Amino acid sequence: MMHDLPDSANLPAKKSRNTMGISVWGSVNLQDDLALVGRYDYFDPTTDSYFKGDSRNDIIGGLEWKPDKNVTIMPNIHVETYESLPNGHAFDTSVTGRLTFYCVFM
Repeated sequence: MMHDLPDSANLPAKKSRNTMGISVWGSVNLQDDLALVGRYDYFDPTTDSYFKGDSRNDIIGGLEWKPDKNVTIMPNIHVETYESLPNGHAFDTSVTGRLTFYCVFM
């Protein structure tokens, strides 16, 4: 529940919700069986000026190792940050280490 929003009686009528998001990714081959990979996502579910503190950033970075043409092993880090609320309350950054294993059986 958001406590820092103005009284709903003072808000203008909304016909639709405006959102905004971007996503970019890329990879760089370091050698034939090894690549550096990354992805960045930004999402703001409500861009209306009355709603603050709801946007987030996702960042994923890792290595893609192919010990075989049908096997990929990807150690990676996922970092998620959150916009602070208007009252100054800040949320801790979420950092998760992951290991992705991908295998093609055909």
